Amino acid sequence: MNNDTLVESYKLGRRLALDNFEKTAFLGAALTGGKFLLGMGNLGRAGSMASRISTHHIGMPLGFGAIGALTADEGKRMEGFAGGFIGGLGFNLGMSAGGAIGKRLFSPFGRGAKGLKRMGFEDDASSLIQASRVANKNLNKVRRRMDSGNFNASTSMEYVDDALKGSGVDVARLPADLAKQLQTLKQTAGSVTPANMKQFANQLSEFTGNLAKQGVGMGSASAQAMYRGSRMAKNIGGIVGGIGVGMAADHALRGVIETPPSSIYSTNYNKPWGH
Repeated sequence: MNNDTLVESYKLGRRLALDNFEKTAFLGAALTGGKFLLGMGNLGRAGSMASRISTHHIGMPLGFGAIGALTADEGKRMEGFAGGFIGGLGFNLGMSAGGAIGKRLFSPFGRGAKGLKRMGFEDDASSLIQASRVANKNLNKVRRRMDSGNFNASTSMEYVDDALKGSGVDVARLPADLAKQLQTLKQTAGSVTPANMKQFANQLSEFTGNLAKQGVGMGSASAQAMYRGSRMAKNIGGIVGGIGVGMAADHALRGVIETPPSSIYSTNYNKPWGH
């Protein structure tokens, strides 16, 4: 094989590599942008200024606005965007409030330690389950910020510690595997960077999930069945309530901006002249 053939092979391989890199970069950027507009992701690298300002509170309204502009009639693009934007803001707020309402309506008897005891769980089991619930409640509030690298790992670890103490869990009496997992999390928290914050958040969720599993496993078969049924109902209620109230808020706020097209069937046109 002569030098000319080697040079041509090199050029061909380089061109193919560049083409593949450009396509991958474009698809990656398009996927990131699409997730942001759907309220499911942040722009930029973890912990950057771009990721801090590109929250779902901004992404979802922009996404709704873009859809509104694309589906609007010619000449009403701006109105369609404005209606979609304010509707997206309403959907964000309505989904949060509706989810909370739906959870209470669908699972009214399984709340707190008293609810767990009514299901048949003893004090030790109730404490573990309740600690998992409290920790997850606080972690879920900041989960988006954790996933985007914009939260403090030590603070998230404090949520878990406070939940354990507040629920009366004796850390010294935790099963060996849970105690080891907790110790590892505490040692890791001080060295977590924005880039691996999401991974640390997943490890926290795994630990709190194991807390709940340990507590549920200590209950009777009937108590476990009631707990799983209550949890399923709560999840369904959160989804139904969140989507329902979110869509209602979107529709109500969108109507303030958007104007319906005129029609010969409008009551204004059916009134006699002069009335």
